[in-house]
Amino acid sequence: MLSNTTAVDEACARLDHKFDLMYTKHAFVHWYVGEGMEEGEFSEACGHTTALEKNYEEFGINSVEREGEKGEEY
Repeated sequence: MLSNTTAVDEACARLDHKFDLMYTKHAFVHWYVGEGMEEGEFSEACGHTTALEKNYEEFGINSVEREGEKGEEY
């Protein structure tokens, strides 16, 4: 189960990796294109998920740095 933490970054990374493997082979793309979706939308979605991963990664790094700073104050 996923919750609202930076641990979701790992799950997104695994999902993104699996998507990349299948998309390089164009697996199942023809079904979506046949239903009216454009092939460029897959590339766009991949870019969005990559950006989301980077945001979570940066947030995780920043939150760890903040926790370290708080610990030094005491």
